[in-house]
Amino acid sequence: MTLSRWKSVALIGGLLLSAPSVFALAVKHDSVAAKGCLNIVSLSQAESALARFNLTTENAKESEIRALGTGLMWIEDLNGDRPLAMAKGPGSRPYPFIFKNNGKNSRQTGSGIEIARQGAKQFGSNVAQLVHELGHLVGNQGAYAMYRQQVGSAPCVVSGYSDDKFNEQFAEVFAAFVTKPELIAESKSAACKKAFKFFSQTLFATGERARQCKNNDGILDQ
Repeated sequence: MTLSRWKSVALIGGLLLSAPSVFALAVKHDSVAAKGCLNIVSLSQAESALARFNLTTENAKESEIRALGTGLMWIEDLNGDRPLAMAKGPGSRPYPFIFKNNGKNSRQTGSGIEIARQGAKQFGSNVAQLVHELGHLVGNQGAYAMYRQQVGSAPCVVSGYSDDKFNEQFAEVFAAFVTKPELIAESKSAACKKAFKFFSQTLFATGERARQCKNNDGILDQ
């Protein structure tokens, strides 16, 4: 599916939005965000990153493990070269990313994160999709409350998918910050400015490294 930017003013969730960074669909549909901020890492690098985050995979293809590892290693870069504590699997046993051929929806549960490949869409190897679902784990381990306290109730909308659901809004903004930060940085919305500050200065120890994203279009260097 080809995704284009909304060039005109759009009405989402009762809010008028004119920022070119707002998309009709989820961040995972952005072809740049889908690749993440790092070149795809090797299988061994990905497996090492998974171990550092106390995560594992089930029924995963090599391309999916490498995509997940790519997202995790960039999260480490954003967090002072170490795993983000709230992104680590809970408990003593590794927490699984479970890749599924059937089912239309990906989701984070108490027993693992389910990723629906959705056939030709290949969401299993989409870095933004994987980071979005990881974002729900981050949120459920304390970041939802931190985000709400610092950003407030006004939504930072980076996609139509997240316009009226707080948890989805957080996961989408988290995914955007990790995979294509200019989606937030370009926004004229006060909420998105607060959200960018939250991720770059509060949640991540070295979140200012977002400007080093290889997909950065220059907006963060101004």
